[in-house]
Amino acid sequence: MLLKVNELNRVSAGTGMQAMMCPGPENMSFDAMISVDHLSRIISLIYEAAVGGSEEWNTALLNLSDLFGGWTANAALVDVRTFAGQWDAVRIDPASFESYAQYYGALNPVNHALTTLPTGSVYFDHTTTPQNEMIMSEFYNDWARPNDLGGCMGVLALREDSKLGLVCISRPLHKPDFDEGYRAAMELLAPHLKLAMQVRQRLATSRSECALACSALDQLSHGVMLLSPSGALQFSNAAMKDILEQRDGLQIVQGGLIIASTPATTRTIRRMIEKALTVGKGSSTALGRPTGKQDLHVLIMPISGALSERVQASAGAIMFVTDPECVVLQSAECLREIFGLTAAEAIVAQEIGTGAGVKQVARRLAVSETTVRTHLQKVFVKTGTDRQARLTKLLASLGVVRSVA
Repeated sequence: MLLKVNELNRVSAGTGMQAMMCPGPENMSFDAMISVDHLSRIISLIYEAAVGGSEEWNTALLNLSDLFGGWTANAALVDVRTFAGQWDAVRIDPASFESYAQYYGALNPVNHALTTLPTGSVYFDHTTTPQNEMIMSEFYNDWARPNDLGGCMGVLALREDSKLGLVCISRPLHKPDFDEGYRAAMELLAPHLKLAMQVRQRLATSRSECALACSALDQLSHGVMLLSPSGALQFSNAAMKDILEQRDGLQIVQGGLIIASTPATTRTIRRMIEKALTVGKGSSTALGRPTGKQDLHVLIMPISGALSERVQASAGAIMFVTDPECVVLQSAECLREIFGLTAAEAIVAQEIGTGAGVKQVARRLAVSETTVRTHLQKVFVKTGTDRQARLTKLLASLGVVRSVA
């Protein structure tokens, strides 16, 4: 079915599109025939972009630009003060647009005018910014004109905290500006662009939170593994990857399932996982290792609290694994900063932290036992400990983190 823009509102209710009051044909310059199927496809592309990436946004932008007789088009999620952020753009030199995203976007008078508009507004450059102001601007003379960019039309799709979401279509300088005749069609698409930008922002926030959480887990010296409701591996931190790569007590087989060194210990692990998933109780065990190294210490617990709300659809239990053979010692510089040790005292503390005695430390450092004892007594005072065992325990507690600069 082919319809003029001002007729779209009469079919929108029946097609699930939002009804909009459009101006009559006598007031419109945008009177091209648009099929409902064409418009529906563009709306579909907008939502694909919302949950996709740059490739999907570029496809949606190209179709939007062609629909409105534009040339370049961009979608942006930016900081309201600097206009720096995430940009996608089509039909423009990447280096030129990079300079826009990094510098000229903050100088664009139109962008600053948008901060006063309601979310969902359709805007034109010539109605938001006086022509003289635009022509005199650094943005126009040093960026827009050299890139042959003239009039623009867009939608303020998002305003959330300090973020703005924009979708904008531009024409070359020799083409006429967008006028009010285009507003009705863009207003028909504005609610979809608004929702797509909201989804994009929430997904970006979730991805950022996930990346930060994964980075934090990678700093731990203990292995951490998230398990799906079926007991298969969903995520492992850096320490757990190190343990699994050794294939000494624990490993992952096809399907992401966990096996231990013997069928009996594998059954034990699977019972612990089932207990966490079905009964909601944690349990622990020690796993022998074929190499004869010290047993791995394993704790499996159900995911609960705020974490369960985030990942309950994909993960059901969490496994912690400690390798006693993996002694994490913080740097001497770190110990000096925390406890106020001298360089010599920090080195002695490090050696004692490995479980070595005074004689061993003296041999390793090529100093007398008296010198080691003198330094050790000062370390006890500064760390609030009084025996080697307590000092070792204290230093081991710092080893929860893989490395502290």
